Amino acid sequence: MFKGKNILGKMVFDLYFGKKLGRVRDIIFDPRSREALGIIITGKSILHVFQWIDFKNIQRMGENILVVFPGTKVSNVREIPHVKDLLKMNIKNLWGLEVITSRGRLMGILEDVYLRIPGGEFAGIQVSLGFIDDFLSGREFIVSEEVGNFGVDSVTII
Repeated sequence: MFKGKNILGKMVFDLYFGKKLGRVRDIIFDPRSREALGIIITGKSILHVFQWIDFKNIQRMGENILVVFPGTKVSNVREIPHVKDLLKMNIKNLWGLEVITSRGRLMGILEDVYLRIPGGEFAGIQVSLGFIDDFLSGREFIVSEEVGNFGVDSVTII
């Protein structure tokens, strides 16, 4: 499993064809289906046309790059149905949500989302308890089975 923040900025390659596809600009994550739907990459043109790769086409993540399955289709984002709605589901919109237990206790702030590669399934969240607590004891990881709902302003933990 991989942190969303570690995926952002990685170069994307199709190693079979030896082709650099672009750099990850964003991850589109659907909190209802609990999976990453795609990544937005910057194209190689000077116009910086954003392109879409289905997350299911990511084969593995290395130390420096993301590797896609051979022959992965790269689409212009304008070709994707309902792209405006999808772009609102970027992973960056989840950062900073308050994490609350079902009993009403504020646990902290959502710091990052963990995803499985390959596949894009939701694995869990990382919660910041505040600067001092993060420094003294580290951030808390909550597995996907304990995460209830992703709301507009908060995430509920079961």
